[in-house]
Amino acid sequence: MIESFAPSITVPTHSDKPTSSRHRIWQLHIDDAERFIKSGQHRKARQKLKAALREASHFGENDERLVKTLTNLIAIELKLDDGELSSDQALELALTAVRVNKSCYGDSDEKTARCLLNVGVFLEFHRLFNEADAALAEAIEILRCQKEQTQALKKLLCHALFNRAELLWLHETIGIKVAEVLKMAEEAYTLGESLYGPEYLLADEIKDLIDEITLDASICVASDDADLDKRPARCSFHV
Repeated sequence: MIESFAPSITVPTHSDKPTSSRHRIWQLHIDDAERFIKSGQHRKARQKLKAALREASHFGENDERLVKTLTNLIAIELKLDDGELSSDQALELALTAVRVNKSCYGDSDEKTARCLLNVGVFLEFHRLFNEADAALAEAIEILRCQKEQTQALKKLLCHALFNRAELLWLHETIGIKVAEVLKMAEEAYTLGESLYGPEYLLADEIKDLIDEITLDASICVASDDADLDKRPARCSFHV
């Protein structure tokens, strides 16, 4: 499931004030990119975001403009399935986005968790499953530790839990702890149902995952209780 949680930009708080020529050029590229996105011209938007990134790289790694540019670039790459990014390039872009978010907001901020969620989805898209799992796990940990559990935070946690449970279930073939993945999916379902309502599509998607895990476990795993903790290789009907 691909979800984008791009943060809105606030007034820059560091170097290159909104009156500077470099900021104006960056803003023009961002505005052009947003217009292209709205009109569905995603490749043109990508080029504008790359140009914006060149300008934003001069602002410093603790600047929100660089955060926004990287976040939007990752979001647009998710929309474009054209193979332009190699796995190494995707990983570099993801790691840069995480590093910049942590530099700007800190290691345990909700915004950093939002970035890690987006990065996890992005890395899964590029089949970097271990790296995606690590990003989603860190996002979940940060979200759980927030003092104020707002509706927005709960929504992020719901998506992070679902994405990680689905990632583990779809792409790991051996050694998965069925009970842990199922618990993760069930927590996501409880959150999703309370936040969105049972009629919302997300709740159906999570419920389908729960049903699949339960069915797959009952068919594929030996009946001996000692063996129920580990997941075997996938059944043929899932290949």
